[in-house]
Amino acid sequence: MNHTIQNFGLELANTLKNTVGARDHYTKEHSDRVAEYAKLFGTHLELDEEDLKTLILAADFHDIGKIGISDSVLLKEGRLTDEEYTKIKLHPIISVNILAGSETFKDAIPAVRHHHERIDGRGYPDGLKGEQIPRLARILSICDTFDAITSRRVYREQMTIEDALLEIDRVKDAQLDKELAEIFIEFVRTNLDTINKVMAKKQ
Repeated sequence: MNHTIQNFGLELANTLKNTVGARDHYTKEHSDRVAEYAKLFGTHLELDEEDLKTLILAADFHDIGKIGISDSVLLKEGRLTDEEYTKIKLHPIISVNILAGSETFKDAIPAVRHHHERIDGRGYPDGLKGEQIPRLARILSICDTFDAITSRRVYREQMTIEDALLEIDRVKDAQLDKELAEIFIEFVRTNLDTINKVMAKKQ
């Protein structure tokens, strides 16, 4: 019975994720790639089976809350105003509110909620700092950042892998966990064929 309930929760979340994708192809495809990067990087970090499963689940649904963001903000081609940015920053909380209804996502919720926190405490939604941020959220944040930088958006061209790694190196210990960022950079540089295969799935 519990297995059936868990499957239902996962199917419902997938339906909502696909609904977001119908409005904004980038968000769904981004989440799919981030989940793949999370699986690869989490395996490289030798996370135990449960943590790896939790990380992948969090990565797959970390942006599901964007279903609650209006099209005028979510699909805007230009730079967001301060008011619009305030609205977009609500998506981790909306994601948690959606996923909290299913036991399936219980362990993934902290990573989902905190994947936009920053090591220097200037992130959102809670302004956590350093190791206050759950480790899985810190891992997810790096994978999320890497895909965002290397993806083409309507308002800018995608950056190269090397440019993305240089940017990650630049913001380590401010936005991203320094130790994890350095491991990620080395991981990507030594696994370029695998990373390129994931990137090839872009729209």
